[in-house]
Formats: sequence, structure tokens, C-alpha cells
Amino acid sequence: MKRATLSAFAVILLLFLVLLSCSGRMEREHRQVRRAACRSYVYLAEGRHADYVSCLAASVSADTEQLQALGDMAAEYAALLQSENGGLASVTPVGDTIWGDTAHVFLQLIFADGASEQLGVPMVRQDGKWRVL
Repeated sequence: MKRATLSAFAVILLLFLVLLSCSGRMEREHRQVRRAACRSYVYLAEGRHADYVSCLAASVSADTEQLQALGDMAAEYAALLQSENGGLASVTPVGDTIWGDTAHVFLQLIFADGASEQLGVPMVRQDGKWRVL
């Protein structure tokens, strides 16, 4: 009887440790994908357009001309945000959903004029790194 109880306890303990391990790994994944999405918009707000472009999934296979075009579009978008709302003041992640190598991160954008907007950012994991889709 003691042996069966001890075996049952060992199985329960093992299951608990496996669940704890998976939970920690998922929390890390959520932190990584949120950080990647926020970083891209911080780069945009700081005028670091080349860094913003490097956060895009399209930048992985783009040639020099395409990278320049993406940088130009990022600069235009940043200028639009600047003219409409005084620019981006802060970015805060408010949620995310991960499905394998794809995710959707929800960001709260706060602008210099006090306006705010919630934005959904599709993400993809490429070579172990989360990038904006």
C-alpha cells in the first residue's frame, strides 16, 4: 500500500514539475513577443527607421533597394504620426496570443497630444526571432 501511494505521489510530483516548466517557457515566449512588438514602435518613434525595418519579417529576404523603400515608408508613417498627434510618446503591451510561430500582440499607443490608440500587431517567428509581419 505504501509503495502504491509513494508511486502515485511521484507521478503527481512529476506532472506538477512538467506543468511548471511549460508555464515558465510560455511566460518567456509572451515576454519575448511583446518586447519585440514594442521595440519596433519605439524605434519608429525615435526616428530609428533602419532599426524599425530590421524588426520586419520582410527585411529578412529584402534586397538593398527594398530595404530603402521600407525605410522610406517608415519615415513617412512616423512623419504622419508626428503631424497628426505630435508623435508617439509611449508604447505599452496590453495582451498577446501565440499560435506556434505566429502571434498577435496588442499595444496601447499614447501620443504626445494625449490621444491613445490600441493597435494589433501580427508577428512571426523567423530563425528564433520575433518579427513584425
